[in-house]
Amino acid sequence: MTDTDRVIQQAREILTTAPTPETIVRFRAFLDSRIKQKGNHMEMADICEEVGLFDLGFREVNLALRDTPDEPGVIRRVAEYCMERGETQMAVKLFERLLHFQASAIQALETLVDIYSSAGDTDAVDGDIQTAVLAGMERARADRIAARFQNSG
Repeated sequence: MTDTDRVIQQAREILTTAPTPETIVRFRAFLDSRIKQKGNHMEMADICEEVGLFDLGFREVNLALRDTPDEPGVIRRVAEYCMERGETQMAVKLFERLLHFQASAIQALETLVDIYSSAGDTDAVDGDIQTAVLAGMERARADRIAARFQNSG
């Protein structure tokens, strides 16, 4: 059994049944003891979400971002949490970071266009289109995404 497997098993053993106030306290203490450790934070976030502990899940995805700041999947997950929490400015910053990763740029640009269309921010859309193109997105594809902004106005 790997260290990763042991950590995940330990977390799941604490929550073997429906969470009770006591098991949640134990689980929080377990997660608190791991704050300075690197690794397994995305898995812990998954477990938190499974049992409805979304604030702890948010903390865990942020710890994963601390550990792997250039991992597109982690950046996206933190950005999505930020959107759900109403932290739009932070979500925008994270989605803009995703524009630099070609594989993530399309979905990030689509999300940003949706955010900016709500705010009517044409300049931001234009800047993000340029960033996505510089990261390798085809100009025609970026323009089609941007057209959604013009059509929504």
